[in-house]
Amino acid sequence: MTSSIQARKPSSSSIAASCLQTRLLTIAEIRQIVEQIGLDALMDEMIARLTRAFEQFDPTETLVPVRTGFSYQQPHVGLVEWMPLFQKPDQIVVKAVGYHPQNPERYRLPTVLSTLSAYDPSSGHLSAVIDGTFLTALRTGAASAIASRLLARPDSRVLGLIGAGAQAITQLHALARCFDLSRVLIFDSDRTVSRSFAARAACLGLTVDIQIADTAEIVATADILCTATSVDVG
Repeated sequence: MTSSIQARKPSSSSIAASCLQTRLLTIAEIRQIVEQIGLDALMDEMIARLTRAFEQFDPTETLVPVRTGFSYQQPHVGLVEWMPLFQKPDQIVVKAVGYHPQNPERYRLPTVLSTLSAYDPSSGHLSAVIDGTFLTALRTGAASAIASRLLARPDSRVLGLIGAGAQAITQLHALARCFDLSRVLIFDSDRTVSRSFAARAACLGLTVDIQIADTAEIVATADILCTATSVDVG
């Protein structure tokens, strides 16, 4: 006795429903990814992929319009910008970045917050929303390391950081993955931020001598000089 079962074709409504799903990647889930992969491995992968992206960039295949945005003074001083990208033929991403200098004091939040949104070019459907704050810091640090690898001496040992906030941590991390650093000189206009830098950087597990210095000493001494500062909104 034989029998045959004919597979049912998915209905157009079920296909549409599956296509209309939006993936949400929160900071908690990103933290889990970091714990599973490891911070060093993640930074190494970011540097490698960003290097390839720079090398293979083709303006006829990747559209990167000029960023735009606006600033405001009320209810608190802030700046919001958005940065679109179209990687032909199947990837549209928009990154929105907010810069709010009063965040640390008022809300215990980073000065820079970011969100990534991805869209299906065929339908315009929102396919993913990703917390981009950590990823933005990671990418910015990786870009500095790539530039320094091209411009600095390979035997550079002393890093100078002007600006010692959250972004400076990933700057140090990325540069330490590319150079055998022995000393880090830091300056920040907020002495509290300068004094807390070593404790905040301890998560990187680096064996470097971190010293607070003035800008003149940093400029005169550093093999690599990295600025991680911001400008006034307006």
